[in-house]
Amino acid sequence: TFGTVPLVKGSGVRFHLFEANDRIIPVLERSAREWPEEQFNIIHCCVSDQRGISHHLLPGAAWGHGHISDHGHPVPNLLLDDYIAEREIERISFLKLDVEGWEIHALNGARQALSSGKIEAGFIEVEPMALRRTGACARDLLDLLESLGFDAYFAGLWDSEDPHGLTWTRIPVNGTSLRFSPASPLPATFDRGDVLVLHRSTRLASEVRSALRQ
Repeated sequence: TFGTVPLVKGSGVRFHLFEANDRIIPVLERSAREWPEEQFNIIHCCVSDQRGISHHLLPGAAWGHGHISDHGHPVPNLLLDDYIAEREIERISFLKLDVEGWEIHALNGARQALSSGKIEAGFIEVEPMALRRTGACARDLLDLLESLGFDAYFAGLWDSEDPHGLTWTRIPVNGTSLRFSPASPLPATFDRGDVLVLHRSTRLASEVRSALRQ
């Protein structure tokens, strides 16, 4: 999140950050204070599909390994659809979701905003091993996103070695050349990574589709 601030500072963009690990909240708040002119909402919660309480487990010292479990520190749940409605948010240009296998639950709690196109684009982690911990698989996650109106792509700025043998197409986006390759179906060699999702109602989704068909 904070890496994107210099790109949009002064434009009135609001940042909404949700974090289940209470140890990270002070770090986020300290980082937000470095940008006093920008608007940040930082909430300690588990983004999920049911109201109530979840449990956050940190199995080791590394914060990045924390995940929702059947035991651990209690964390209040938050449904993104509730949050968006309560604050009368009309448009979300970008959603970044990396919740260690809890992605399907988080997305199900935002079905209304996602299916309506109010959430226009996002970067979603797809980590099959973490998804299995919640009884899901990568195909379940991509199927959900597609059913909500999104196309899924691998996308990046730089040309680099591709272990999956994908076919890439370069497309200009706001003056920057980005390369795209469809992420569905996932290549057999895929083990983990992020996918870019674009709601089909957006102009960018139409442009990418058109470019890939050429």
